[in-house]
Amino acid sequence: MKNLCNIQWFFWTLLLLFNACVSTTKISIENRADLLMESSDFQQAQRLYEQEISGLEQSGKAVSGTLYEKAGKAALLAGDSLGCEEHFKMAMYYDKASPFVYHQLAAFFRISGNISKEIMVLEPLETKFPESVEAISERARLFELTLISDQPRIGLELWPSIPDQHKTEELLTLYLIANRKAGLVDSCHQVATRILREYPVNKQALEWQAIRYYNLAEDRYQREIKAYEANKTNRQYKILLAGLDRSTDDMKQSLTYFSKLWKVDPNPEYAIYLHNIYARFGDEVKAAYYRKFMK
Repeated sequence: MKNLCNIQWFFWTLLLLFNACVSTTKISIENRADLLMESSDFQQAQRLYEQEISGLEQSGKAVSGTLYEKAGKAALLAGDSLGCEEHFKMAMYYDKASPFVYHQLAAFFRISGNISKEIMVLEPLETKFPESVEAISERARLFELTLISDQPRIGLELWPSIPDQHKTEELLTLYLIANRKAGLVDSCHQVATRILREYPVNKQALEWQAIRYYNLAEDRYQREIKAYEANKTNRQYKILLAGLDRSTDDMKQSLTYFSKLWKVDPNPEYAIYLHNIYARFGDEVKAAYYRKFMK
């Protein structure tokens, strides 16, 4: 009985030692790769990481997401962009990817022009790691993509968290477009005013303000005329005159913006507005000038 116990103990000891050796071998491959990364031997590091991954896959054992990420970083530094992309995709699949992985995959998809996939990696980067350097640096791009994918409301929710230094003229213009698509008229006026304060010849902002004041003037003019036609009293006549004065002020504002627009872009559509404004003011010479450009 004692001999049997000794044999069993010896057997289990050998088994434990064997498992320990196997484990040590696995760890040593990854450790060797880690050391190669530190010494900038990226190609050899990639080869060892991939050897470790292949061994685990062939034995039917799980590969950690961190190992895929290590292999991806080695591939990236070794100049193997395809290998990097594949490893990083696997790291993301196992939900173990760091913000850097999402950031790098977004760069790959941006270069290839795959907008849908770029959105698919930038959205989880924003939701999972909103405070990360990578998420902050990609936020302006994600905002752009919300407009490309026709989701202006999502972009507007994202806007306050975009750093001010990233809010260039181009991005502010997209912000104006997002507000316009969302039907936020008052916000459009505020944004356009801000843009023109910093960038006086911004076409989108000039156009918004020009058309806005034109419509305000025209709507007020028609409204006051209609009200007077329905009630021709002295009191209503005074109200009409006051309303027409305000309409004229708005039309002058519109003219200021359209004149600047015309210098930036002599567009036939702008010519229509300029013709109508000068016709309203009774200036037939200038109205005739812009009539030539109308289509």
